[in-house]
Amino acid sequence: MIKQKRNRRYRATKKGRKKHNEVNKKYADRLKQTEEGRITLKLRKIKAMYNEKTSLWWLKKKPICEICGKKFKEKAPKRTKNNKPNFLKELVIDHDHKNKHKDFKKNPNLLPRGLLCNPCNMMLGIIKDDIKILKSSIKYLND
Repeated sequence: MIKQKRNRRYRATKKGRKKHNEVNKKYADRLKQTEEGRITLKLRKIKAMYNEKTSLWWLKKKPICEICGKKFKEKAPKRTKNNKPNFLKELVIDHDHKNKHKDFKKNPNLLPRGLLCNPCNMMLGIIKDDIKILKSSIKYLND
């Protein structure tokens, strides 16, 4: 009990925060080395952004884009050297933009629409989920 209080006081100092952040970064870097570790980190991030139910939903989903059907090897692929995501190798969670992230926090029964590859997700974002534009695009491609 006394040790916990001392640790809390130490973490409240500038030196303590710095050390705490260093330890957490080393731990995260170790987790990033394995697929299981990357999935653990991704689940934490999803849980923080959305909610517990969404993180379990993501875990059950297969790594396939729900629009184009492209299959991915991993749900949480290894990042590049500068720790940036590889645009074409990662799936993203697509949600209806009528709902913000805070809506998912408030309503645990709310789930995203699906997992999409980045190009498909960007396509939906550019047309702002407008079905009329999609239909006119299909008509244009068929002509």
